[in-house]
Amino acid sequence: MTALNELASQPTTPVCDQLRAIGDWNPAWQPGYELDPAWTEAFIAMGTQPMRSGVLDALTIEFIAIAVDASCTHL
Repeated sequence: MTALNELASQPTTPVCDQLRAIGDWNPAWQPGYELDPAWTEAFIAMGTQPMRSGVLDALTIEFIAIAVDASCTHL
């Protein structure tokens, strides 16, 4: 009965599940997911929203990611 209760208390994670299904899940995200699946789902959903919604094309998103990465390491 405990396993059933644990399964029922697990939050749904459709974005994380979709990333796993299409092969875009980064194994480095797994420890965070195991600690708090709901937080990881919210974080991944927020981070992938521009690409999933089609607001920005993939090239623009990659350029933004490069700019953010460079600005953090070159302050």
